[in-house]
Amino acid sequence: MARRVPIAERFARYVLPEPNSGCLLWTGGATHKGYGLLRIGRYGAGSTGAHRFAYKAAYGRIPRGLWVLHRCDVPSCVNPSHLFLGTARDNNADMWAKGRGLSGERHPSTKITATMAATIRQRVANGERRSAMAREYGIANSGVTRIMQG
Repeated sequence: MARRVPIAERFARYVLPEPNSGCLLWTGGATHKGYGLLRIGRYGAGSTGAHRFAYKAAYGRIPRGLWVLHRCDVPSCVNPSHLFLGTARDNNADMWAKGRGLSGERHPSTKITATMAATIRQRVANGERRSAMAREYGIANSGVTRIMQG
């Protein structure tokens, strides 16, 4: 009969040190966003985030409602010293503080660049109609109004 491999040993098989950053990279299965997945339970009945497993192994229980966040911003990193607890709000604030949020020209649904907005402001200030600008740039009249408001 085959010996059942302890979960900590299975976890260790999929960890690769990255010497430049200090990250410990998960090389096993992952989500579409790159977060490692570790099968747990009998016959892989469930799974958990590899970074969550690493945090629990190093520091203990994760209180309900808290997330395991990355200081290094590497989704596949499972180095406990790169992980910390926070709320969803903390995670969002961390993303914006590090410039990873999608706003303005970086947002995938953006139709207007900063240069276009400046041109619209100038043309409206020179008397051109907002509705004409909206048609020309393929946006709603309210979009032109919001551009004018900054």
